[in-house]
Amino acid sequence: GGAPMGIDTPLVDNEGFPRGDIDIYRARTLRKRFKEIQTDHKLLEKEIEKGLLEIAALQSSSSSDSKSTQTNTDSINTNKDNVMDEEEKKARLAPKPKPKFDPQTGKWVVKSWDGSVAGVTNGELRSFDDLYSESNSALAGNAGRRAQQQQQHQQHTAVSSSQQQQQQQQQVQQQQ
Repeated sequence: GGAPMGIDTPLVDNEGFPRGDIDIYRARTLRKRFKEIQTDHKLLEKEIEKGLLEIAALQSSSSSDSKSTQTNTDSINTNKDNVMDEEEKKARLAPKPKPKFDPQTGKWVVKSWDGSVAGVTNGELRSFDDLYSESNSALAGNAGRRAQQQQQHQQHTAVSSSQQQQQQQQQVQQQQ
């Protein structure tokens, strides 16, 4: 044997042959990993030192300029908040897309955020702007007429049922 294996001990004997008392492959792998860890440690030390210097600089400047720094920070934050509030108000007050009647599906649909058709199956494959506006107005008119007809039918049904009730009441009175 020779000296026990360490980081700096040679892996070959005096004659240049690999030492038989150590695992050369394992020794090289461990040495490589040690060097990687050592490099990472040096980089972390540099980052920590840099951070400490920044903290020290901030503490020294904040003690002398604490009031002016706070005022500047507040005004910057206030300006950012005002800009965001104005943009949000504009977006909320902007005209919203009107629904259109889709003749292909027979449903009313709206425009999605990306310009596609929302509210129907495979609407993402179609463009909301390509829906025909002339046919929409005609179909919307038809849909409106249908709704009006249904309402009239319901009213007629209600009137006829009330007439039936009156007739039944008259018959009951005649029988008495």
